[in-house]
Amino acid sequence: MKLKRRNPDFNIFVTADLHFGHANILKYCNRPFADVHEMNKALTDNWNATVGPKDEVFILGDFAFQNHVKYAEKLNGRKYLILGNHDKPRDAFKAEDEGLFEKVDNYCHLTVDNQTFILFHYAIRQWDKKHHKAIHLYGHSHGQLPPYHWSFDVGVDVWNYKPISIQQVLEHVKTLEEGFTHHS
Repeated sequence: MKLKRRNPDFNIFVTADLHFGHANILKYCNRPFADVHEMNKALTDNWNATVGPKDEVFILGDFAFQNHVKYAEKLNGRKYLILGNHDKPRDAFKAEDEGLFEKVDNYCHLTVDNQTFILFHYAIRQWDKKHHKAIHLYGHSHGQLPPYHWSFDVGVDVWNYKPISIQQVLEHVKTLEEGFTHHS
């Protein structure tokens, strides 16, 4: 999927690894919820408090353990899903067919205000336009991988269980730039 921001009158957010409906994620990631129902409600409430109806959200995988439609229909915004290892493609494409996801794909090349973002579920060491300061965002690692150049985890386990804005991404990248030297 290759997209350019079409309208500056809305916000763009990214997130990953919500794992709606996945009870075992509570213990795997030590999430602070009593049970999966409390987690699902908190994730939904946090999302809807952050994302407006016209905003766009890029979900970098592991949206739901099953039944994407059940969870996607409760969330504000226009949603794009980059498939993760826990996403069931049948469920994801059904949600796309029902208009709950704008697009479902394995990878996204996004341009916002002349800044390139490479969106993928997994962390990678090399990505398209890396040497032109393209930013690579990923999930999957649940905060267990350190950032690498302009690449970091945008999963909910890292970002207080809610999506983060492109502006927050750009602010975070500035802090990362202090830790490395770019070679053209």
